[in-house]
Amino acid sequence: MFSINLQRLLSRQYFLPFILAVGALSFYAYSIRQQIMLEPLSGYEAEQYARQIQQADVLEKRLGPIHHVEMLGGLYEEQRARCNYGVMITAEKRQIHAELWLYKKGGRVDSVHLVHLALSEDERFSIQLDVVKPKGVSPHGG
Repeated sequence: MFSINLQRLLSRQYFLPFILAVGALSFYAYSIRQQIMLEPLSGYEAEQYARQIQQADVLEKRLGPIHHVEMLGGLYEEQRARCNYGVMITAEKRQIHAELWLYKKGGRVDSVHLVHLALSEDERFSIQLDVVKPKGVSPHGG
């Protein structure tokens, strides 16, 4: 009899804190998902950035003629307001994995950099690319 009353008391006593804890954890998980989420490039944007990468003189001097550029998945980092996309570059001399960094201001892409971080100084590079406007968006903001 005592155990039944204690069980009822505990269930009533800890019900509200339990609900609050579950709510707090759910909100935390949602905010983490918002910070790191997949944000794919449109086909048009991926094609335009790939074309710019293939035509970059700096890369051709380092790697030789570039045969293929493949855009991989991307993540959005809310803290840095930046989208990171993996880029696989296949050139005559070798194949490298670089990152395409799209910095955002006010929901729009502000600047774009192709970055390859390597241990040796001569293999690192950072190239600024032109911002590609999604199809249907006026380059003049109208």
